[in-house]
Amino acid sequence: MRKPIYITEKSGRRLGRHLVYNGTQYRKLKHVLDAVETEIITEAVSKTSSKSEAIQLLGLSRRTFYHKIKKIRSLSV
Repeated sequence: MRKPIYITEKSGRRLGRHLVYNGTQYRKLKHVLDAVETEIITEAVSKTSSKSEAIQLLGLSRRTFYHKIKKIRSLSV
């Protein structure tokens, strides 16, 4: 079994694993992926005339699309 890789500060304090550096700060990979997914879905919805077209454009099932919309709304609150 492989040991997890941790990113550490200069002081040696562990920041955690699954982090991404965006040039100014470290962020959890999950948060970066959520932000990208949100941006893509919102752009698809704004560029199409209906949610059905956005679903087709994104190649998602209706159920997955609405699950992601619900997740986006909960993140923005």
